[in-house]
Amino acid sequence: MTSLIVGLVLIVGGIAFAAAPLLRRRSDGSDPSGAAPGGANAARGHEGEPRAATLVDGTVEPAPDGALGMALDELELDRAMGKLSPADYLALRAGLERRAQDALARSRLPDPQIDAVPAAVAAALPDEAPRALAAIAEQAERLVHALRGPVVACATCGPRPEPGARFCSTCGSSLGGCPRCGHTIAQPDARFCDRCGTTLSG
Repeated sequence: MTSLIVGLVLIVGGIAFAAAPLLRRRSDGSDPSGAAPGGANAARGHEGEPRAATLVDGTVEPAPDGALGMALDELELDRAMGKLSPADYLALRAGLERRAQDALARSRLPDPQIDAVPAAVAAALPDEAPRALAAIAEQAERLVHALRGPVVACATCGPRPEPGARFCSTCGSSLGGCPRCGHTIAQPDARFCDRCGTTLSG
């Protein structure tokens, strides 16, 4: 019985010893993972997205992108871990802020090469547009005729909507006529041309 009590005391003591640092960090208000509240994680949103930061002069900087954003994150992390003195931190951050503002100013400048492209297209469009549209319409018409095939017409019922039809779907007359002499076959069930006697496929 005594050994059981001693074992329980040892287990409870071990658990309390292991949990003491975690409880102490939470009571101090710091993150259990060891990162300071104002560290690199503070510069990111809920999903790890960068958010706007306040510059040294009090103005609000838009969320940084790319290499500058990563450099700012590393700078915040180094400051939180105590690797940088306050003076070094302010000097490095001021340099990164200058680089970010220069990049932002460069991105807002007009690019003459990019601006020249729409002007060249607009200058060439009025002369070339009618000819280009006419060529496109002509090509489209040729493609439609090629897809539909030759238009066939019944002597009694007129043009038929079925492409490549050999007999009229309304009256049953042969639409192609005689393959040898071209004579129109009037009887729907004719097996021979009534002019030249050629056998009709049917």
